[in-house]
Amino acid sequence: MEILVADIGGTHARFAIAEMRADQLFLSRRAKMQVSEHASFSEALELYLQEKADIKFDHAVVAIAAPIKKQKAQLTNAAWQFDAEHIRQDFSLKTMTLINDFVAVGHSVIAGRSRDLLHCFGPEISDHSNGPSLVVGPGTGLGVALIVANGSTARVIETEGGHIGFSPIGDFQLKLFEKFRSAFGRVSIERVTAGPALRTIWQCLQPDQECWIAARTDAQLWEAALRGNSLSPDSVLSRYCGLLGSAIGDLALASGAAQIILSGSIANRLKNHLSAEPLITGFHDKGRFRETMENISVQLFAEEEAGLLGAAGYFHNQRET
Repeated sequence: MEILVADIGGTHARFAIAEMRADQLFLSRRAKMQVSEHASFSEALELYLQEKADIKFDHAVVAIAAPIKKQKAQLTNAAWQFDAEHIRQDFSLKTMTLINDFVAVGHSVIAGRSRDLLHCFGPEISDHSNGPSLVVGPGTGLGVALIVANGSTARVIETEGGHIGFSPIGDFQLKLFEKFRSAFGRVSIERVTAGPALRTIWQCLQPDQECWIAARTDAQLWEAALRGNSLSPDSVLSRYCGLLGSAIGDLALASGAAQIILSGSIANRLKNHLSAEPLITGFHDKGRFRETMENISVQLFAEEEAGLLGAAGYFHNQRET
């Protein structure tokens, strides 16, 4: 059976057709669009179907970077709104299901191959039976989901952990906090770890380069930071890694996680820096709980299509249930 799957973030909308063959999921007819270039999900889906005219499907699962309430959602970092029943009727589907994007990633982690998990630091853990696993991914926002083992099965729990408050440490983080507070009022960890945060980090570190920074897109700033490849204490990349490490460490303490699994495009961009001193220090530096932090495993889930595969996995798990 072929089903439509989609992974909708604040920046990109990804579509594909998923099919289960011999207990393995396969994706085909992939497409990626800019969310900002389309007025609605339905408009983007219509365009996808026009370009892939031979597609036939009766079921769809859409993973969305937003909380799902009664099969309705509003993107946290973009204007698109979703109503599963309306979409189901508009496209003559038998079923249409909305799930949180990191619930989808969690399902992808559960079904994923062990070779997709790359050890970063802490003890090596190969399964989810030692305690809860927290899946975290910085992108346009900060996605967080919890995997809890129950015997031979595991449950994925939707969370909005990315919106817990940011607690600054030291002069630089206080400066960063004030800059975000003047713009947004409340400052969450998402503000300082999501992709767009790099611009503000750069502005705080190098205010004399404001004109250069303003002329660059977020993608260009990331390219410049990674190209510089510097993890000196005052580099943009070092400061970002420290903030990310501190944030995921706080999430680990709050959830009781035995392991943190990083996922998504930014985590994969940082692949060569996830074992670097600034990130490890930020993660471990929890005062009296330092020893606890040193016993938590941190890994990278290197599957680049985790959201799409997880949406498909969710559908097939529900059918089996």
